[in-house]
Amino acid sequence: MEVQTKPARAKKTAARATLSAVAATARLEARVSPRLKSSLETAAALAGHTVTSFMIQALQEAAERTIERHQRAQVGQEASVRLVETLLSAPAPNKALRAAAARHALETGA
Repeated sequence: MEVQTKPARAKKTAARATLSAVAATARLEARVSPRLKSSLETAAALAGHTVTSFMIQALQEAAERTIERHQRAQVGQEASVRLVETLLSAPAPNKALRAAAARHALETGA
């Protein structure tokens, strides 16, 4: 017989309420090794969740991290492309820049 403390029961009740508050209409199934199943059951119990609510929470967090990491990489790639395009399409040096370059060359001997 499994004995639960009040906080653990409250967590399980809250997790079930969260799951039932969202109209769960899609179904996922997975075959796992007995060892992984045992680990999931232990982790869920330690977290005060059912195995289902524990897996849903873990999967959602992993999905959000993966999506965020991909979006950051995509934005980084787009920013790099914009930077290179900007550098390659820089306008010709104006009079002030040419004068500054000439002064620099005189002062440094370059």
